Amino acid sequence: MEKGNSLFKNYISGLKDERLIEILNIEYSEYTDEALSMVQEELHSRGLVNVIDCKREPNTVRDLILQVKFEDVQRILRREFHINKDVDENYKKVFHQLLSITPSNADGITIVMDKHYDELTNTLSDWDIYGLDARTEEKFSVDLYNWNDWMSFTINLQNINHVSKELFIACCLFKMTIYGFDSEEIKIKVNEIASSTSMVSNDVYATDNTDESVIEVHAWMRFWARTIDVMLFTIIFSFFLVYFPMKVLQLIARINYIMPITLFVWVLVEALLLSVWGKTPGKAIFGMTVSEMDGSKLSFSRALNRSASVWFFGMGCGINIIELIANITSYIRLSKKGITRWDQNGEYRIIHTKINTVNVIIAVIILVGIPILRYFEILLSKT
Repeated sequence: MEKGNSLFKNYISGLKDERLIEILNIEYSEYTDEALSMVQEELHSRGLVNVIDCKREPNTVRDLILQVKFEDVQRILRREFHINKDVDENYKKVFHQLLSITPSNADGITIVMDKHYDELTNTLSDWDIYGLDARTEEKFSVDLYNWNDWMSFTINLQNINHVSKELFIACCLFKMTIYGFDSEEIKIKVNEIASSTSMVSNDVYATDNTDESVIEVHAWMRFWARTIDVMLFTIIFSFFLVYFPMKVLQLIARINYIMPITLFVWVLVEALLLSVWGKTPGKAIFGMTVSEMDGSKLSFSRALNRSASVWFFGMGCGINIIELIANITSYIRLSKKGITRWDQNGEYRIIHTKINTVNVIIAVIILVGIPILRYFEILLSKT
């Protein structure tokens, strides 16, 4: 018996922390109480003391995360949130970090998971996570709470039983990492938002904030910036068209019946501008810069990947009704989650700075002036 215990101790001493936690919190029915006690002692010797009481019902997010395997959560992240394999490792690191994190004393907050109600289409779509104040029953965003607070948030067992533990944790992980895969990076983001009104975001709340602060101009700023870019580029592109051979012009005209060639060419030009300058004319007017998460400029290939994704997912390749649907879908996602599909998948960082009065005037002149000039141009051509 002692020899068996000694062999088991040697066996578990070579296991990783997360594997021991799985034994203690998920697979405990397969082991004797004595074996579980040895696993617990091994974890204690490694400084992990808050992973006991494996057989009780989970009460907090931390309790729940101890009772799921990352492989199961990973499959759901890919299925429900279309997470690329490229960022799987980031989610894995966060998951393992949460296993040993110390919960804070954030009381009175319950995490609720539900389907998001889309008022535009009058349907339920996409899973969403939000906080619920136990005293006032007020709903609020939890995107920027620090991870120690997340671990102390309570859960509703009926809610968990309805959606499954793995799906619940997958949704929590997705929500917790919208603004980065590092807790320090998120703290910096919170401080930036708290200290400056120039940073524009959706559903942003600091841990100690009690008032809701939602700024809903973010999506529209991006829309108008891109509209200005396309307007200006269309004018420049049209100017150079007069130098093209007639056969090329005829080919472009045929392609335009199906898909605007201007938008396709703009993808290449935008990628070049982002890789060299970090912004486009429209983004410069609205105080936006696109960069890597560390603040460095994008390489041309990375910028091209982002521009192509925007062209396809955000603009529907410029094809009439598809473009409208793509614009609406992107707007809803950005308004709800605070990040677009392409920026999340590519891990791009969008920095916003304050827009001065001169920039606003320039934007209005372009957005109003160009259509007016175009109208008079068409009118004169008919007379």
